[in-house]
Amino acid sequence: MDEIKLNLENLTIEERAQLMELVEKCNQKKSKVWKPDLNETYYTLDTGNSIADYMWEGSDYDNSSYEIGNCYRTEEEINFELEKRKVKVELQRFADENNEDGFNAFDSNKNKYFFAYSINNKKIYIDNYRSTLFGEQIYFSSEEIADKAIGFVGENRIEKYIFGVK
Repeated sequence: MDEIKLNLENLTIEERAQLMELVEKCNQKKSKVWKPDLNETYYTLDTGNSIADYMWEGSDYDNSSYEIGNCYRTEEEINFELEKRKVKVELQRFADENNEDGFNAFDSNKNKYFFAYSINNKKIYIDNYRSTLFGEQIYFSSEEIADKAIGFVGENRIEKYIFGVK
């Protein structure tokens, strides 16, 4: 690490305080999570899922977009997110439309079928559990319905947008 020696005698009290704030900022650990800098462009989904670009000003709109995860660095990232949302909705609607009447994912006496991804085999497969639920998972009442959902939405789209496979 570079070391700098300074003579603070030539600075006013206000300038010293300002300098110390900058030194503290320099010594802070850089966050691994991206957040736009002042005047940096970011992208967000606006009304009707239209993609908009904004200049970060630290406004309430900027901060609320960031807080809910609707703040993207590039157009490529936001286009990916938009398609990911579409795939999730298509899968959920397919499940809602095709699952057995009265299907309840919280019923521990019945299997719930869902998608998993095998890193070793590099493909999605259908798994099931009775008494365990996994966050943000879409559940099907049978393996057959889950398999039909793969055909309906597309295996490649599920791999790419649900599991992040490149």
